[in-house]
Amino acid sequence: MLLNPYTPGAGVPPRYLAGRENTIREAEEILNYIANGYFARSVVYYGLRGVGKTVLLNHIEDMAEEKSIHYEHIEIAERDSFKSNISLNVLKLIRQMSAKEKA
Repeated sequence: MLLNPYTPGAGVPPRYLAGRENTIREAEEILNYIANGYFARSVVYYGLRGVGKTVLLNHIEDMAEEKSIHYEHIEIAERDSFKSNISLNVLKLIRQMSAKEKA
């Protein structure tokens, strides 16, 4: 019997992120730009439920954390206010960055 490499469940990391090599490489390039003080373009990942968006974002967040880059993973549902959600999350990120600067 062959073992299935996919683990069902929202955000559950698989053993291997199959087919995501290019996306991960692009994210690594963006993180390197940011780590070196340059600005980078924004990226939006979208797709049907269960295709691995959350797992991919968690992996990219781990990569950012390794480079000491501040990040915020934001999920906004259609029924939510985009402006309000972004504002609250930016404020949260600024507070986190301020706390780290003071430490």
